[in-house]
Amino acid sequence: GCAGSKMSAPVKPAITEKSYALQFKATPGASASYRMKLQSKFVQEIMGKENVVDAGWQAVLTQRVATPDAAGNVTITIHFDSLTVATGNPMLEPLLKPLEGVAGKSVLAVLAANGEIKKLLGLENLPAAANQNNLMESTLRNMFPRFAGHATKIGDHWSRHDTTNNKNENVDLTIINHAQYSLISADQVAGVTRLKLHNTGSFSLNGITKNQGMKVGLNGAGTTEADFTVTSNDGWLISASATTESSGTAELKTEQPMRIPWRSSNSVTI
Repeated sequence: GCAGSKMSAPVKPAITEKSYALQFKATPGASASYRMKLQSKFVQEIMGKENVVDAGWQAVLTQRVATPDAAGNVTITIHFDSLTVATGNPMLEPLLKPLEGVAGKSVLAVLAANGEIKKLLGLENLPAAANQNNLMESTLRNMFPRFAGHATKIGDHWSRHDTTNNKNENVDLTIINHAQYSLISADQVAGVTRLKLHNTGSFSLNGITKNQGMKVGLNGAGTTEADFTVTSNDGWLISASATTESSGTAELKTEQPMRIPWRSSNSVTI
């Protein structure tokens, strides 16, 4: 009797792919501590001879949140609990040892809800060696990925373009960053949803720095690959890693100007 009847297939409910509206949210007074490790290789070519500085440092940082302002920007105190220099070259020890003077000092990051750093304040109070070639600023910026500003799903992409003017008594640099982010994956750990983001970026820098009282014209460009893991509900960083390759020239502003090619590679793990 069923031979002539038409049977319809059961209707499956539509699967809604989950989306995440990532924002940096913070309760005033909230804090988190991180262990950061940086390895850096900087090469200068002077009169046909390469001068290589290959070193790194490890630090423990604590972030503490202040009350957001009327625009929703949050000021975060980044305190260096400790910093230890590591190098296999004893001749570099006297040059790098001043970096350890960063321990006990703090900088302030003014952060928008989308992860954009509006300002970094207090870098000029760190030892001069700490921000040579803008290294400390770019390292701290690796702690704050840029969010899309709207709901995103796994596989979505978004881009960010920033111009940073770093100016104080020792530095006058303009840095232009281009970043292409993507939301890679989500997982659950102890009831918390963690999201993994990837950034493929490029940047250029141009300006003047002072080295031992001498003005140095600095220009260069580079690329960055970075991964971030953040909590989905408030955008707090869990971990990050980044590698950067860059090159350019430094021109000594003297009576007989000298142009020195340079290249560098840096890796940061948080």
